[in-house]
Amino acid sequence: MTRPLVLLASAALFAGGTAFACGENASMCQYKAASLASVDMSAAEGTKAQLAIAGLTCASCATNAQAKLMDIEGVNAATVNHESGKAELAYDAEKTDLDKIIKAFAKATDYKAAKVESEA
Repeated sequence: MTRPLVLLASAALFAGGTAFACGENASMCQYKAASLASVDMSAAEGTKAQLAIAGLTCASCATNAQAKLMDIEGVNAATVNHESGKAELAYDAEKTDLDKIIKAFAKATDYKAAKVESEA
């Protein structure tokens, strides 16, 4: 019974980082979570949007998802909360759109994202 746990723990160590192996999306958590600065979304420039992200099981998952969103061309700012399963982002509508962001995010991660319609 302990052998799979040992294998999981050793597989979770990546580049000397902290082991994060949680849930079905362990591949996203198997490396050291980047320490991202807190983002003030109210001050972020660009078109604001919210995404629902399925499969976030821990704070490390959210940190890694946030880093992947920030890597997408045209995304100016992003925050991700694993408890709510939501991401807030600001993007440059002249460089990208929300559908392109969702596709790029899906390609870069194991998570599924969907638009959250704003409450008007």
